[in-house]
Amino acid sequence: MKTMKRKSGSDGAAKVKFKKKKPPTDETKVASLEEREHQKTSIYRAPTNDELTQLKENEDLYKNNIFRLQIQYLLEEVRLQENKLDQINTVLHSINSFLKQLPSQTQEYELSSSDASPQGVHVPFPDIISQSKMKGKFCFHTPSEIKVVGSFLLKTMIKANHSIDIAVQMPQAVLHGKDYLNYRYYYKRAIYLSWLAYYLKDWEHTEDLSFTCGTNIFKPTLKINLKGKVGKKFNVVLHLATPEGHFKLSRFLPLKNNIRHNWYHGYEQDTTEEIEFPTADYNNGVLEDMLYEDHLRLLYSTLKECPGMSEAILLLKTWLKQRSYKGNVPFNGFCCSMLLVYLLSVRKISAHMSSYQMFRLTLHFIGTSDWSKEGITLNKDTNEDEKLPSLKDFHGVYPVVFVDSSGHLNLCSSLDTISYQMLRYEAQQSLALLDSTEEGSFELLFIKTKSFLQTVDHMFRINDAGSFTTKLSTEENNKLISYGGNARPILLEKMSEILRRGLDERITSLFMKPSPLVQWSVNESCPDSSKGPITVGVCLNASNYDNVLIMGPPADQPQAKEFRAFWGEKSELRRFQDGSINEAVVWPSSNSSQKKMVCKQIVQHLLKLHCAIYPSSIDYHGNSFDFILSSNTSSFEHASANQKKATIPRGCGEEESTHVIKTFEELSRQLRGLSELPLVVNNIHAVDPLLRMTEPLTARQYEVKEQSKGQDFLVPSNAKRSPLWCPVIKAYIKFEGSGQWPDNLEAIQHIRAAFHIKVAECIRQQLHFPAKATPRWIDVMKNGYVFRLSVIHYREMVLHKENAALGKSKTSHDIQAKKLEMEIVKKPLHNSLIHSLNGQFGTFSLTCRLAKRWMSSQMLSNHFYEELIELLVASVFLSPNPPNSSLCGFVRFLDHIATFDWNANPLIVNLNSEIKSESMEALKERFTNSRDHLPHMVVMTPYDVDGTLWTKQQPSPQVVKRLSLLAQAALALVESDGFEFTQQTIMQLFRPSTKDYDIVIELDKNHVPKLPFIQSSKSVHKSSDVKLASMVSNNVSNEVLPVVDFDPARSFLDQLQELFNDTAMFFCDQYGGSQIGVVWKRNKLAAQPFKIMNAKYKHVEEDVAQKKKKKQKAKDTKITTNEETMLKTNTKAIIQDFSILGQGLVKNIQVVNQV
Repeated sequence: MKTMKRKSGSDGAAKVKFKKKKPPTDETKVASLEEREHQKTSIYRAPTNDELTQLKENEDLYKNNIFRLQIQYLLEEVRLQENKLDQINTVLHSINSFLKQLPSQTQEYELSSSDASPQGVHVPFPDIISQSKMKGKFCFHTPSEIKVVGSFLLKTMIKANHSIDIAVQMPQAVLHGKDYLNYRYYYKRAIYLSWLAYYLKDWEHTEDLSFTCGTNIFKPTLKINLKGKVGKKFNVVLHLATPEGHFKLSRFLPLKNNIRHNWYHGYEQDTTEEIEFPTADYNNGVLEDMLYEDHLRLLYSTLKECPGMSEAILLLKTWLKQRSYKGNVPFNGFCCSMLLVYLLSVRKISAHMSSYQMFRLTLHFIGTSDWSKEGITLNKDTNEDEKLPSLKDFHGVYPVVFVDSSGHLNLCSSLDTISYQMLRYEAQQSLALLDSTEEGSFELLFIKTKSFLQTVDHMFRINDAGSFTTKLSTEENNKLISYGGNARPILLEKMSEILRRGLDERITSLFMKPSPLVQWSVNESCPDSSKGPITVGVCLNASNYDNVLIMGPPADQPQAKEFRAFWGEKSELRRFQDGSINEAVVWPSSNSSQKKMVCKQIVQHLLKLHCAIYPSSIDYHGNSFDFILSSNTSSFEHASANQKKATIPRGCGEEESTHVIKTFEELSRQLRGLSELPLVVNNIHAVDPLLRMTEPLTARQYEVKEQSKGQDFLVPSNAKRSPLWCPVIKAYIKFEGSGQWPDNLEAIQHIRAAFHIKVAECIRQQLHFPAKATPRWIDVMKNGYVFRLSVIHYREMVLHKENAALGKSKTSHDIQAKKLEMEIVKKPLHNSLIHSLNGQFGTFSLTCRLAKRWMSSQMLSNHFYEELIELLVASVFLSPNPPNSSLCGFVRFLDHIATFDWNANPLIVNLNSEIKSESMEALKERFTNSRDHLPHMVVMTPYDVDGTLWTKQQPSPQVVKRLSLLAQAALALVESDGFEFTQQTIMQLFRPSTKDYDIVIELDKNHVPKLPFIQSSKSVHKSSDVKLASMVSNNVSNEVLPVVDFDPARSFLDQLQELFNDTAMFFCDQYGGSQIGVVWKRNKLAAQPFKIMNAKYKHVEEDVAQKKKKKQKAKDTKITTNEETMLKTNTKAIIQDFSILGQGLVKNIQVVNQV
């Protein structure tokens, strides 16, 4: 208690005096209200319980906090905003009122009569079943109920889906008790829908009407495109529903028959015995129209019980949308929603989980369960009086089983085995992405739309399967009745079975490209979507897909008969090395390219044998681009004694490349064994693209003809045509260490030249190969190949670095040191790492060669180092799920360079997995901090963590932008639905457009020696001195070196770049291109003040000169010096210099764009 004293005042009244409070100390200071509020919002406050829960979830569930934020932002982006739905709600009220006011008819018409359908609207019923077979009467009546169903009402619609589903219930008066028989319901349904279309033409909000059809061609829907702004965001789709209780559910059990065999085939009832068989697909289609409201109630009650499920549905729908391959996927958003309901009912998920947890567990369930063997059901009713069908009954008639809550409807009735396995595969791959620690998984899951061509390795398209019905068994013919004569579902199941058995371990999975949603105008007749092409993709097993042998059982085993029946005439008895005699199938192949296409032979044979689908009806693609790399055997004529053309082995040059490497390895061993050298050869470092199998042009063996003997080497002798192109294969010789090397750079050059002379002499004397020494290299010919060997000494590079550090001609020494480091250190290391990828990925070399050939065909080859292109391709193969075909690899390469953001991210190519995950984060942080000082492209590798080795000097940002645009155009063409994989169509991708160049220099094709080597060339090369070996051989011997590395076109380009690099940019195709594109540098064309150092290729600006002349004439005085003389680039003189420098080589110079 506080103490107080009483005092008596002058008035006698007692006064109370309170003791003063002591000011509170720091320990007892009480925060003010403002301070307490600030502490609640401060970033330094203690975390709340909710925040602690989130942090725990981040640690246990999410890879990091960024991933969680990405999920949250994605949900905000894809969810419809409630405050922007007023207009569409008004439209929905309007259509409800409009449909309820439709007039009912009083007169009934026969179904077979045209009077039953409205004028001007075709009945959306396919012609597979004749209208004349329909019995019964029809009379249109006003719909009894109109209800919004589906995701819009449940608030689970994503913005990517603009369709609002409305269920229009047909009244009892329209249907009769026996309408469930013989497609009568389907036909009445189609007529009723046509009447709705007839009336809705006059609805005030109708912009356009069309019928749409999904997997069931007998159940179309009516799509209404709306007028005004609301029509840009939404459209309305009308579904028809049956009156509640009109049909009994028990009539549509999966094993029941509701289509009479005799009626379908037109037999008389009295003369032919009726055959009973299940019509499961037909029954399921009717059940779908009966259970709209039941499913809606179930979803609504479940979402009310578990509100977090709505966000999980949004995630799953977004995930599915990115994997729809622009088609109508049978497993749609409705199936996803029902699957979540099932998982909640069996307690695989709970109402307390987050949407991400539900999404992840759903993917896990899809990937680990197999509904084709053990179906799932939402029905929990155990009342045996209802006699519900068992899961076994459903499995007997459906490939995939997911039963709804009624216990009668299979929600996955339209899901074939191939599509289901594809769904499981995608779920498994997505789970792996969620578990990976690499960045970019969020984009791959939810943002990036998956491309069919980039997903599968091989693909084939069946254009005509009409003859398949001749191979149907009795059971399959009965199934055909249930499908209304549509054999497509039966073909898919049979094809899935035989291909999985036939391809076996050669593949990991089969994919089927979903068919697009069929849509047609209400004024047009119903198209037959059952006859459309079928596109199937194959994901290959990298270790087995090129195996040419299929081993069968021993001949005396019972399984041998089954094996022979499955493989037909291809099966034969063979004796193997271990003495066993087995049934076997051997697929013919003469080279590596044909081995890679063994799956094509298997698919064509099995479909012909079991499905009556002939190879002429199948377009198979897996190596469609490889012909670009194959030899143009018709381009060479050799003036040999017998005047016969050399026979070049077919293929893409893989055997030739392997032979080159073997020859080089043998030469390396021989060089190490040379005697009489001052130092022992320590190693031979390969640096040439041929020695890592990434050279687009196929390696050739050359034979110098007899009359050329007596010379050390040949020289060009024919001025009308350049000699046959003979490349050199570059490598470096490294000697053992020695202290006798001088420390003077000039002396090192002389010692190197002496080594070249001595090594060439030893090669000629000891190995008896033709060899020619120069101060810079040795050219030696072995087995028809010319190798260019250079002696390297690391001390030379060190001396340049030391001189640069001391400031002695710093710039030149620094440049030379970096050049030597690139040549003698980085290139050999790069060669080794890239060559190792060939053993790891069987199609890497083909893809790399295609990428180089494409970039060069776009006249960009001189702006990119070959090593840079190889790293771009390597990044594709080092990503998850690497391609196993050159087709898939090349398309992924185009996508990579078309979409990669070079400004925001470095490309990290983790060769040999030498860069750890911790180091990657540090590299990305360093890139972000120093982005302004780095080149436009940054490609980091284990041997170049700075990422500037191959990109510092070139390419420029403009060239990179052009490359990206060209890749986007090529990718759009290849992935378009109408693209035909013919040679003529593919060549369009490899033809450059010259309209964007200012000048095009056309070269004389006789002096482009690489031109005859490319597949598209029509040039024929005649040579009197050198010929190509007829086949790959180890016995090609020569005594004289041919003319090597002689390319006038390349030399001319190098000269132009050296002289005019400040004024123009030059573009060419280094693999046989006969044109050089020129683009003026616009900033150099502008007028500039006169300077003596800046006067090269300039002239006085014309208008300035005329102005001064007029001034002088008017004043009759000297021109004052305050008028500055301006210079402008003299483009006409430069063009003349092009012609002068290229005399004899330049055929024409075309000015495309005047500047």
